[in-house]
Amino acid sequence: MHEKGKEIIQNWKQVKEGLHVKRKDKDKSGIQQEMLLQVEYAKEAICLVNDVSYEQKRFYSDKDSFTFVPWNVQDRLEFIEQYPAHYQAFIQLDQLYKELEKIYARAGIVKQKDQSK
Repeated sequence: MHEKGKEIIQNWKQVKEGLHVKRKDKDKSGIQQEMLLQVEYAKEAICLVNDVSYEQKRFYSDKDSFTFVPWNVQDRLEFIEQYPAHYQAFIQLDQLYKELEKIYARAGIVKQKDQSK
């Protein structure tokens, strides 16, 4: 499960570059759809690091039971979903993915410690 989450994070790094180029060239085609897709992937990655299967309709109600979750995740994701074409939403999503990468590293360490006991 963790490998798929890490793949999602790596995929974001590639997608981010494409979105950055589009923004720089003032080409807004497809930005909104791609941002919303990447939000769904971020939600899936959050579920995966918590060993929970991702269900779109239950994500916000389930997140309170997660051990590993980015700070203020619901507010951040709702902002991005509401304004996916805004530059600030792009920045928020990038920061969320950076935080997710750190969470995956921390979760790996915690789970290794638990297994060695």
